[in-house]
Amino acid sequence: ISSRSFGEPVKDFFSLKEALASYVTIAAEKLRNQKSVASLAGVFLGTNRFKNEPQYFNMKTYEFRTPTDYTPDLIKTADYLLKRIFKPGYSYKKAGILLGGVISNEAVQLNLFSSIEKIQKKDKVSEVLDRINRKWGRDTLKVASSGIKQPWKMKRELLSPRYTTNWNEILLIKI
Repeated sequence: ISSRSFGEPVKDFFSLKEALASYVTIAAEKLRNQKSVASLAGVFLGTNRFKNEPQYFNMKTYEFRTPTDYTPDLIKTADYLLKRIFKPGYSYKKAGILLGGVISNEAVQLNLFSSIEKIQKKDKVSEVLDRINRKWGRDTLKVASSGIKQPWKMKRELLSPRYTTNWNEILLIKI
């Protein structure tokens, strides 16, 4: 699962689509890092259950004919699912992508219509994208549909220090 609470309520479809594309990019990168592919994708979104306003939560899933880790294919599927669950008039607080049926990318069973050449081409594109982002930092190269300004992005001003998970934030004690 790759999901976040929004920094401010999101009401429009375009912003939700942008946020989901961003979350899918993160999830796809994680899949590739563990040399896996997903055969199922699910999209969910919901309102803030702690506010006294109209409530809504929904989720839809999609099963791929051939498991994938290719970001554009996953984003296209997320868009398709979002169109089926989005309802205007709500203030959404959270959205996310769920990837299931995760298997090794070496154990993929192709179907009759699968093109090995097409899959290899997608793998090369993903490999180059991941290599550049590893070297120069996340989102150096990214899919345009994930947006630039991202006003929905989670607020991080009050983020606690990550002493145990980030080498750059380890406490230094001088004696």
